[in-house]
Amino acid sequence: MNKIIWAVAVLAAFGCANKAAAPTAVEETKKEAKQEAPAFDLKALAARELPEGSKQSFALGEAKAEVEAAAAPTLNVEEKFISLGIPLAGASELTCFLYKEAIDSGATLLNVIKMAERKVEVQQVRPTAIVPVGQIPAIYLMLDYLVKGEQGMLAGQMKAMVFPSEVAPMMCIHDEVGFRQSFQRITLGLAKSLTQAAAATKSAQRYAELIVLKLGEVPVGFERETHVDGKNDTVVVTHLSSMFLPRSAKQLVVEDGVQTVVSDKAGRLLKLEHVKAANGEIEEQISVSREKNGEYSYKGKHSGKEVAGKFKAKGKDGVASGRAVAKAMKEQLLAGKQAEVKLEEYQPGINPGGTVETSYKLADKATRAVTATLNELTLSEVLDEQGYTQRMEMPLGPASLVGERVFSQGTP
Repeated sequence: MNKIIWAVAVLAAFGCANKAAAPTAVEETKKEAKQEAPAFDLKALAARELPEGSKQSFALGEAKAEVEAAAAPTLNVEEKFISLGIPLAGASELTCFLYKEAIDSGATLLNVIKMAERKVEVQQVRPTAIVPVGQIPAIYLMLDYLVKGEQGMLAGQMKAMVFPSEVAPMMCIHDEVGFRQSFQRITLGLAKSLTQAAAATKSAQRYAELIVLKLGEVPVGFERETHVDGKNDTVVVTHLSSMFLPRSAKQLVVEDGVQTVVSDKAGRLLKLEHVKAANGEIEEQISVSREKNGEYSYKGKHSGKEVAGKFKAKGKDGVASGRAVAKAMKEQLLAGKQAEVKLEEYQPGINPGGTVETSYKLADKATRAVTATLNELTLSEVLDEQGYTQRMEMPLGPASLVGERVFSQGTP
């Protein structure tokens, strides 16, 4: 039920961007590319694919992994990453960077774009797919460009993939027109192999889910949520999120966020740590903790300013965490005991110095459809049997922002 965070972030991003930018900019760029395209058949080049090839094994310390390649991959160990050169039969080499520390999805995609802009004239940037590898998203980006050659401007295309795994973080690039599906197949295979080699499954997790966001047909972000048992009957829920929204045909607005919430057995908020970065720079950083008298103290940074103070929930039930919201949905709305539930929640992006009231109304019991309203923001949600969000939708200009759960494991 924390999906309201997405909607607020999207509205904030589009406050400084044209709401119709995504489809309009894409169409304009296609027209421009058509006018400047060279005489050779670019469409035929873009349609090229490679047949599935054999796997090549390679060692990473004591672990072994494999990747589809025409010959043994080459490894080059650097201070912060290992570069992996993957030879392909009938195409240029594919390069992957295997990082030694965790990476932020949005910031990494932004670095790919900035790197390209230093060398070529970027014409269009667009996210193309978000594919789950278990609970980890593999994010795909396409970048079309023009570069000056001996006989004039030449068209090029670069594909990128970012895999923000804690145990096997990587970013892959293939700089050649075409081979889009081949690139996805090869990099997904590598991601699965590295994840298995690193023994990524965390037995301490009681629940994990991955939700993918789309704006119309364009994948624009994800939220990954994990639950683990804490001390003294507490539950620790971690939200990792990224969004990459088209501002124009050539630009993306990117955000990365992490939020850790500790709640008690009843689902009341005890502690919260919230960090959000926009375009690679920290924009929000808030710490909240519940004190013995029921008050909450907060401290941090919001909208470029230092903030600190205390607040208290208006009701006796305290501030509801996402777990308390889900419990109320299951036991009150879905059970038919109430047609509307109002809860005090803490949304640091909206009001770091106090609670906000969210209203949840049952729209259709048979389909578990619920309408959530916060201030003037209204979302349509479909819940699972436990009261957690399976699908979320919010109209936004000519399209809709849709969040769809694509992976879940365990019990919240």
